Amino acid sequence: MAFKIYTNQSSEHVENYLTDKGLTFNYHHHAFYIDDPDPTKHWRAYQYFYTTGRWAVMYNKRNVKQMHYCCKDVETLVEKYILNKKEFEEDIIIQDKDYIKNYLTERGYPFLLIDDVFYIDSIKYPYHTHMFFHKLREWSLIDSRKDTNTKRYHCKDIETVVSKYILYGKEPKND
Repeated sequence: MAFKIYTNQSSEHVENYLTDKGLTFNYHHHAFYIDDPDPTKHWRAYQYFYTTGRWAVMYNKRNVKQMHYCCKDVETLVEKYILNKKEFEEDIIIQDKDYIKNYLTERGYPFLLIDDVFYIDSIKYPYHTHMFFHKLREWSLIDSRKDTNTKRYHCKDIETVVSKYILYGKEPKND
């Protein structure tokens, strides 16, 4: 099932509408990237494909949830979701360094903090160390038996990394 609603709107129409609403945006690869109007949420933007009505919420220039939504036109997107956030609220928690330090310390997880990267020892596998990049909400696994795994995975928060991967040693995949 394809989620497409052909909007029959031109890029000029969308650009003029966004400018009239006072929203800042960029146009790149057939999509508009609309910055969140709340200055405290500078890390969030909305990706909008004006021909099909598909849109996504971007966190730090990434579609973390890997989800796209559909709306009938740019007016609906702006009025219903961007300016009036009653219908759509984020569920990603922004956690600072102090919160993560307290979380790990209270639960007794051994960790080391170097340059905003948390190195957390695995509970189940002593040869695993997890790197958690809290500003990017990404983590990586280091296995001392093999070469370092340089692949990074997206995650929602520190609780997800601890509960799924550090405690139970599940195979990594993007959250």
